[in-house]
Amino acid sequence: MADDLKKKIRSLMCRVRQHGRLPGSEQIVSEAFERLGLVEGRIDPREVIDQFEPVLRSVWEEALGVLESYENRAYSTGIPRELIRSFPKDVKSAERVARARGFQAGVTHLLANWYCHLRLCFLSVSQSRKTRGGKDFELQLERLLSLAGVP
Repeated sequence: MADDLKKKIRSLMCRVRQHGRLPGSEQIVSEAFERLGLVEGRIDPREVIDQFEPVLRSVWEEALGVLESYENRAYSTGIPRELIRSFPKDVKSAERVARARGFQAGVTHLLANWYCHLRLCFLSVSQSRKTRGGKDFELQLERLLSLAGVP
């Protein structure tokens, strides 16, 4: 059962990411650089070299903000939508509880039934960030070195 649920959630999260159009690392990093005005011709290469560490930190923070905005859009509606599609019996059960005992009881019933589902979804989000983090950092360094004129 546990392995079956893990497979279902893995598949569900793939659909969430595809439907939510979560962009790749290249787009996230590019957007962060553009937001910060770190574009060739608009920043002096010496400034990048002289302020490398603070600039790298600001790029990292901005890229995280860009990623979080895409994640919020994709996950906040995508995870519930796919859970509802994938586990309709749980929804029906929660509706019955809500009719009998009220909305709060129905929501509590649904969330209690979906605790493991939600935990696996959020573990997937966390793992995705870890996997993405290394690639994002490489791209940030590469682009900063390019802006600094370092071959």
